[in-house]
Amino acid sequence: MPKKDYLQEKNNDRIFETYKKLGVTEERIQKMILEHEAKAQIVSRKENFANIKAVEPVCLTRYRNARFIMANPLFSCDQKKRIEPIEYRFFDSEGHERFVEVTANATYGMATQRDADIIRFAISKIGEIGQRTGHYPDTIEERAYALLKAIGKNNKQGNYVWLREAVKRLSGHTIYTNAFSSDSKTTFLDTIAGFEWVEDQNQAIKKLKIRLPKQLIEAIRNRGILVIDQAVMEESGSLKKRLLELVQVHMGTKNEWEIGFDKLKDIIPYNGESKYFKKELKRCNLAYKLTFRTNSSKQQIVRFQR
Repeated sequence: MPKKDYLQEKNNDRIFETYKKLGVTEERIQKMILEHEAKAQIVSRKENFANIKAVEPVCLTRYRNARFIMANPLFSCDQKKRIEPIEYRFFDSEGHERFVEVTANATYGMATQRDADIIRFAISKIGEIGQRTGHYPDTIEERAYALLKAIGKNNKQGNYVWLREAVKRLSGHTIYTNAFSSDSKTTFLDTIAGFEWVEDQNQAIKKLKIRLPKQLIEAIRNRGILVIDQAVMEESGSLKKRLLELVQVHMGTKNEWEIGFDKLKDIIPYNGESKYFKKELKRCNLAYKLTFRTNSSKQQIVRFQR
């Protein structure tokens, strides 16, 4: 028996004997011991997290994203500034109607798939901390240079300008949905993230604090996060970036994935005409075989194959 477990067992024996002399029932003593052990575990996790945060930075070994974000149309793929809301409705496996509505700040416009790399980075770091300590914090802090490097951008001044504009778009990016939770009656309404930053003399961000909503942290903890390829982070095209994650989350370990053409257009989301969407799909040059067919209901189907 490890020394730590041996000492814990001796401590429990002492607690048992002490309370037994005081006339406390055995059932009540066992309950108190379990409560004591649970509190000790929580304190231990918090101490581990504090030590990691204080002693060394948490380096990413893998990039991850929340299933909810990957599966639903939350960010714009438009090349131009988008103000028009995103609206998406579907039925889950149990037949419950789900909805996702995204609205943008009128001044800054809707956050794009490129902006969403900041959220992917935050989720990756939170996931790394969670796997090490069992505690998933809702706030992380990072130097702007390290964040830009992690998402495939260099140290040029233009990228610091982009970062400042991106956090403005993200801070006004509001999500209204009942698809966050496994319970379709639970509704979420909040911005995708909150930010606090320190600027240098040129108004460029030096250090950035990112805070994610508690409901998103719960979804990360309870519904899981998926490892994503670094190619997603390094991809500059919004449509291709979105497709890479979307195919991954739906295909999983299978060799192919099929989806209706119109539904794919909605779940991207693509704001242009269907004839242009088809051309854009072909131009993406994904590492999948892309084919189109028409089913018995005369609906066009898109197939992705490994």
